[in-house]
Amino acid sequence: MHQHIARVALERRLVDFETVSRSLFELGRLADEGKTPTADHWVSQGWLEREGLEEVLRSLGYEDGFERAQTAFFEGRDKKGGRAARFQKDEDAVTSRIEVGHRKMPAGGLSQEETAGAEAPPEGLGLETSTEVAVDANPTLPEGVAAAWARPGWRSGEETGRHFVFESTDVYQPALSAGEMLSGQARYELGAALGAGGGGSVISAHDRVLGRVVAMKIARPSARHDARAVARFLAEAQITGQLEHPNIMPIYDVGVLDDGRVYYTMRRVNHHSLAEVLEGLRKREPDYVRAYALPRLLGILKQVAQAIHYAHVRGVVHRDLKPSNIMLGEYGEVLVMDWGIAHVSGDRVRTDLGPEDEPGKGHTLGTPSYMSPEQAQGRLDEVDARSDVYGLGAVLYEILTLDVPFDGEDARATMWLVVEGQLVPPSQRGAALWKISEAVEAICLRAMSREREERFGSAREFYEALDGAISGSGPVQVQASVTRGQALLKDYSEALSRVEDLGHEIDELRSQVEPWESIERKRALWALEDQRLQLQRESARIFGEAVAAFQEVLLLVPDKPEAREGMAELCWERYMASRQRQDVADMVYYEAMVREYGGESYAARFARQCEVELKTRPTGAEITLFPYQEIDRRMVVADARQLGRSPARAEALEAGSYMMVLQRSGSAPVRAPLFVEVGEARAEFRVDLPADHQVSPGFVYVAGGPCTLGGDPEAFNPCVARRVEVASFFCARFPVTFREYLEWLDELSQSDLEQARKHAPKTRADDGELAIFDAASGRWAPSPILIEGPMRERYAEGVGHELDLPAVGISAHDAQAYCTWRSQRDGRSYRLLREEEWEKAGRGVDARFFPWGNHFDATFCKMRYSRHEFSQPEPVGIFVDDTSPYGVRDLSGGVQEWCAAGPDDGLDRAVRGGGWNMDQRACRLASRMRVLADARSAGIGFRLAYDAS
Repeated sequence: MHQHIARVALERRLVDFETVSRSLFELGRLADEGKTPTADHWVSQGWLEREGLEEVLRSLGYEDGFERAQTAFFEGRDKKGGRAARFQKDEDAVTSRIEVGHRKMPAGGLSQEETAGAEAPPEGLGLETSTEVAVDANPTLPEGVAAAWARPGWRSGEETGRHFVFESTDVYQPALSAGEMLSGQARYELGAALGAGGGGSVISAHDRVLGRVVAMKIARPSARHDARAVARFLAEAQITGQLEHPNIMPIYDVGVLDDGRVYYTMRRVNHHSLAEVLEGLRKREPDYVRAYALPRLLGILKQVAQAIHYAHVRGVVHRDLKPSNIMLGEYGEVLVMDWGIAHVSGDRVRTDLGPEDEPGKGHTLGTPSYMSPEQAQGRLDEVDARSDVYGLGAVLYEILTLDVPFDGEDARATMWLVVEGQLVPPSQRGAALWKISEAVEAICLRAMSREREERFGSAREFYEALDGAISGSGPVQVQASVTRGQALLKDYSEALSRVEDLGHEIDELRSQVEPWESIERKRALWALEDQRLQLQRESARIFGEAVAAFQEVLLLVPDKPEAREGMAELCWERYMASRQRQDVADMVYYEAMVREYGGESYAARFARQCEVELKTRPTGAEITLFPYQEIDRRMVVADARQLGRSPARAEALEAGSYMMVLQRSGSAPVRAPLFVEVGEARAEFRVDLPADHQVSPGFVYVAGGPCTLGGDPEAFNPCVARRVEVASFFCARFPVTFREYLEWLDELSQSDLEQARKHAPKTRADDGELAIFDAASGRWAPSPILIEGPMRERYAEGVGHELDLPAVGISAHDAQAYCTWRSQRDGRSYRLLREEEWEKAGRGVDARFFPWGNHFDATFCKMRYSRHEFSQPEPVGIFVDDTSPYGVRDLSGGVQEWCAAGPDDGLDRAVRGGGWNMDQRACRLASRMRVLADARSAGIGFRLAYDAS
C-alpha cells in the first residue's frame, strides 16, 4: 500500500525522488521490525500534507479517505503473518511469494566472509556466493541511487505523441499512471528459483508486456533498509547494461517489486554454464564429451577474453571470473555474467555508486579458487586488468585439467594456497581427457603468475597468445570441418522449411477436426504435431552442431571465408526467426552476430533506408506520411512529412511502420498503413482509392494488398505466419450496437412478432433474455441487466447507455439475417467479415499483435481486467487505444465477433477478437476460436463489411 501511495504522490509531483526514497527506506525498516505504519504516518513524518494524502488516497479508490485507508494496512496479512502486496484498484488482491529452495553449496564456491543466514544456491547453477564486504547498516542513500531507484518508466505529457484518428488530433494521454508503470509486480509473473548469489536471488519470470521469459535478479530483502546494498545492486545492473558486447549478458529492465525489493531482468539462457560442461566432462558424460572437445572449449575462452578486454577498455574489471559465470546458449552464444563486484574507473561507464560504497582495502573479493593473489590478500588497490587475466588463466587451467588450480579444506585455506602455494602445471595433473600442448600450457602458467608484472598485460594479449598457440597446434582437417558445417547448414535450412510446412498442414487438419470428435479422428493431427515438435528439437541440435563445426574452423583459421559465411547464414536464420516473433533482444543479438561474421557482404540485409515509390489509382492524391513511434507502449504517429501528389517518391525512407493519408481534391481522406522492411533497397506501394459514394457512414476503407497473418506464439491457436493478399473492402468502424440491431427487430415485429422473438438477443434458448419487447409501444429495448451494480455509477440507468452496447446474445444465423435486412434497407450488400479481412483490419501491414502495437495493458481495451468494477459490457468506442491503423475500433476488446462462413464450414463458425469477459490472450489479434453457429453468448457480437468492387 505504501508503495502505491509513493508512486501516485510522485506522479502528481506532491513529493520528489529523494522524499520517496527516504520514506520507503524508513517504512521498510519499520516493516522489518514487525510494525505496521498506517497512512497517517505520511503526514506525521512530514512527507505529505494532509490534503495531498487525501488526494492520493482518493485516486487509489478510497473515496472515504483516511477511515477506509487505515484498515487497508491490516487487511494484507495472510494466515501465516506474511505481508501481501495489495493494490486496492483491483477487485482481487494479488499476493506474490518467492520460495527459494536450499541446497548444499558446491565446494570451492564459498566466500571468506559469509553473511549469516545467507541462502545457499542450488548445485551446478554457477551462482556461488562471492566474498563481499560488510557495510554500514544505516547509511544515507546517495542522491543518484535515489533517482535510479525511484525513476518511473514513463514519459511526461510534453514527450507524448498523438493518437491518429480522423475524428480527433488531441494530445495522446497515457492510460497508466506513473505508479502503475513502475510496478514490476504488475509487469512480471514470478516463477521458479534459478539460484542465489551474494547480491540476491535469481528467478525465472514471465514478462507480460513483451511476452517472453526472462531471468530476474532480486536484491535480498535486507537491502530494503540497507541503502548501500541497494546502490551496489543497482550498480551491477548499470555496469552490465552499459557493456554492450555480444559476449556480455544483456540487461533488459530495472525496477522495484511491490514489497520494495529492487530487481533487474536479463536474458534467460536456456542451456548451461561452462561449470556444468566441465562437471559433465569430469563425469565423462557422453553428451558433453561428444559436444565439447578441447578446440571448442578454447574457442569459448577466446570469446570470453574478447568480452573482458572490451570491459577493460571501458574501465571495468570483473574481479570474479569463473566457469559458473560463463553461460553457454543453446545456439552457440557465450555470455559473461555476474558483474556484481566489478570495479569501475574512468568515465566511460557510469554508475550511481559513491566512493564510500566501494569495498575497502584489507578485504577479499572474489571466489577463492579463481581469485588472483592480490585479491586473496585484500590488496584491492592493486587489482586491475591483470587480475582478470589471472582469472582467465584459472579458467583455462580448469579446462585443461578438469580441476580447479587450488582447492583447500575451506575458503581461507584455498586463499592461502593462492598466495603461498605452488601451482602444479596442467600437464602434470593427469586427469584431463586430452593431450595438452606445451604452447597452451605456457599461456596458462604465464596468465597465473603470482607476480602481476609477469602476466599478460591485457586480456587482448591473452587472446592473441591463445589464438596463436591454437593455430600452430598441428594439422587439422579444416576443409573437412567446413564441408561438414555446410552440410549441417543445408540440413538446418531444410528442417526449418519442413517445420513451416508442417505448421500449415497442422492448421489445415485442425480446421477439419472438431474439438469434440473422437480420439481416432485426432490421431492424425497429433501425429503431425509430434512430428513438428521432434523436427524442432532436431533443428536445434543441427544448429548447435553446425555452430560447433564452423567455430572449430574459425578457432584455427579465423579468416576462413567459408566458415565465416556459414556462421553468418546460421545467425541470419536465427535473426529471421526472432524477427517473425518480434523478439527485439534476440534480433539485436543475432544481427550483431551476422554482421560480425558476414561483414560488408551481409550489411545490405540490414539496410535501414529504402527508396520508396508511392502510387495511387486514380493518380493525383496528396500524400502525407506519418512515421509511427512507440510511446507508453502504444504506436502513435509522429511529425508529418508531405510527399506531394501521387505518384511520388520518398528517397532514403527509414525502415519501419508508417501511416499514409491520401487526399484527393474534394474527397474524404483515406488512411493506408505502410511498412518498409529492414534490408529493402527499393519498394513500390500502390493504393486503390475509393470513390466518395462508395463509403457508407460509419465505415472505413481497408486498402487491399499483402499482409502477414498469424505467427504470434502468444496467441490462442494462431496459424503459422503466412503472407497473403487481401482485396480492398469496407469495414464498420464499430460492432453492431443494440440500437442498430433493435431497429431491425422493431420493423420485423410489425409483420412477424414470433420471428422477431426468435432473433432477439438472449444467452441460451429462451433463458436469459437480453432484450425486452414492450407490447404497448411495439418496440424492443435492451434489458437493464446488461449493466448492473457498481458499473451503474459509470453508466447511469435511464440515459440510454444500453443502446450503445455492442449487440450480443445472437447467433451467427441471426447476424447473417441482420446483414440481409440491412442490405435491403441501405442498398448495400453487407456481409460479415472474412477471417483474413478481420485480422488485416486490426493488424494493418506490419504484423502487430494488437491494434495499438505489440505491448499489452488491460487499460488499452475492454477486457476482463480493464476496470476495478466487476467486468460487464460497455458502450462501443470508450477505449480509444483499441483503434487499428485503418481506424477500426474495438477489435482487441469489447465483444468477440462472428466471421463469415467459409466454404468448408459445417455447424460451427469462426469468431475473432477479445471481449469484455476474456483474458489477455484472447485480445491478441492472431488468436482464433470456433463456436457453434447456433450458439448464443453474452460475449459474442458482430460487425458489418462490404466489398470495394
